Amino acid sequence: MAEHKPGKKPVIYCHKIISTDTHDEYGIHFSPDARTLYFIRELEDGPAMMQSGQGVYGWTRPREIHFKKGLVVREACFNPDETSLLLVLRDEKDGSEALYISNREAKGWSSPEEITDTPPGQGIGSLSVSLSGTVCYSEKINPGHHPDIQITHYRNQQYLPPWNPGANINTPYRETDPFITPDEKYLLFSSDRPGGYGGADLYISLFIRGRGWGPAINLGPSINTERDEGRPYLSPDGEYLFFSRNRKQNRDIYWVSSEAIETYTTLASKNTLP
Repeated sequence: MAEHKPGKKPVIYCHKIISTDTHDEYGIHFSPDARTLYFIRELEDGPAMMQSGQGVYGWTRPREIHFKKGLVVREACFNPDETSLLLVLRDEKDGSEALYISNREAKGWSSPEEITDTPPGQGIGSLSVSLSGTVCYSEKINPGHHPDIQITHYRNQQYLPPWNPGANINTPYRETDPFITPDEKYLLFSSDRPGGYGGADLYISLFIRGRGWGPAINLGPSINTERDEGRPYLSPDGEYLFFSRNRKQNRDIYWVSSEAIETYTTLASKNTLP
């Protein structure tokens, strides 16, 4: 990460190369050694998965990654060691969406295979994977309802049917963009529930052994604004929080020191409010 490192105030990440003034960018992920990054950019013909590597003077100009012909990348997420890639792909013919998995090979990524054990719903998005293979994503369970966060586990070489993490995470309002830490200690997500700072805010919930996910805590005014914040992601070394924010008419990727959320991590562990 060749960018000037931020403190506790979020700043735009790699302006003009990664975050541009002409397109929406979101959903950033890094390789374990932080030498390669991936993100989604909204192009004129739809979302595209982009890749950039470290050059002599910083990040190289991103290039689009193409997968299976006839399938458009809507969402993408790597597992923590970057050996596999989960995708939400849209069929150009009928507009249907489904979850797919692609594995790293010597010359790139394998042809995506549909995950048939996890039934697709409406508006699947915002994938996140832990070291053990637990997958979090957002989905509209019922037509006309707001999306909720769903969780599925990888067991015996297959994904189990998804389940609802409970009322501490999902409310009658919109819950999207989950990020589960590799060790599954806490979950970051976006919600437009009442009591925030305007639009969609970022929240944190800690996993309490024997009880499930604890009460969600708003990440506060240093992270959240009157605009929409979403797509949280922690760098592989845990030192930086990345997220997306609407800026004027387009969405950009921001980053901030993870110290900015340490207070809220402690509060969440104590089940108290600021």
